[in-house]
Amino acid sequence: MNTIDRKPPILIITVRGSTEPASGSRLLTPIARQISHRYTGDVQIHSLPYPATFESFTATYPAHIDLGQSPTIGVHNLVSLLNDEATTRPQRRTVLLGWSQGAQVITDALVPHAARYAGIDAPDLDPAAVDQIAAIALFGNPTFTAGEPHNAGDPAPGVSGVIPRQPGMLSPHADTIRDYCAPGDISAQNAPGSDVEGHVAYFHNGMPDRAAEFVLSRL
Repeated sequence: MNTIDRKPPILIITVRGSTEPASGSRLLTPIARQISHRYTGDVQIHSLPYPATFESFTATYPAHIDLGQSPTIGVHNLVSLLNDEATTRPQRRTVLLGWSQGAQVITDALVPHAARYAGIDAPDLDPAAVDQIAAIALFGNPTFTAGEPHNAGDPAPGVSGVIPRQPGMLSPHADTIRDYCAPGDISAQNAPGSDVEGHVAYFHNGMPDRAAEFVLSRL
């Protein structure tokens, strides 16, 4: 009798983009469901509660964004959730999916608190929580940094996002992360010719499917 190999349980945390509904990300929830349908273990999908609002956004080059307190709340909530997972459900692995502001929230949570753009007063992730993260897929990341080994998609050489990080800040997580960047995405490619159309291109450019394949390969 053939049996299906049951893999460890996973928690998929989606961190939605600015102004997306609290009920779930239009971009990320379908990716999470695709992973869930193909994974041969128990899967829980959780949308991180946080405002996902912004104060102002200049969506033409040179772009500027003021996210107010929203990402700070997101970093606090994400760090708390991940550290709690490591303590209460150590057998469960985690997957992080983030778009736009949500991508910043995830990467701010990953770096040491002193290197964050938001959530500087939130704790660092516990080592056990970091070890529990199986895969991270990001889209339209305003902290996209040119030349990093975890970059994916089709970024222009040498072009970074609106608020890029110092090179190497995410190096400890390079194998775990894929930071997908669409051409002309004003958030992740702050350069002449970029615009909002590029920022929403992930809905039709195939990168979400590639992200799902990457996540499944890590599980």
